[in-house]
Amino acid sequence: MTNEEIARAVLAAQVRGELDAVRGLFAPDVVYHLHAYQRTVHGLEAFFGLLEGWYGRAQGFRSDVLRSVAQGEWVVLQGEEAYVLDGARVEFPYASWVRVVDGRIVEWHDYFDSRIVGKQLKAGRAAGT
Repeated sequence: MTNEEIARAVLAAQVRGELDAVRGLFAPDVVYHLHAYQRTVHGLEAFFGLLEGWYGRAQGFRSDVLRSVAQGEWVVLQGEEAYVLDGARVEFPYASWVRVVDGRIVEWHDYFDSRIVGKQLKAGRAAGT
């Protein structure tokens, strides 16, 4: 698989709800940084713990990659995500920077505007949807 195919395979597995199927694509010492909330997680188990906690609350996850660029170890994905979280429908654009070394993801950086997500969560909860 190319580095771009590896990054896209992770998102496709998320949509299918099959994260365990791509666990082997991550290095044991992977670093995940969620820039919107200034949160960094180190290590495979911590990263998958974060994802599993989030997926326990979110339903109907969708991630559409609109553009991607790969150069050397780095893959940049631009897309749109949507899901229902705590009863509120959330949709927002994102960008992910993914570093792949020797066929395994060693870094994943997610960027999105947390204000967009916060407004949608607040509005959805107020409306009861």
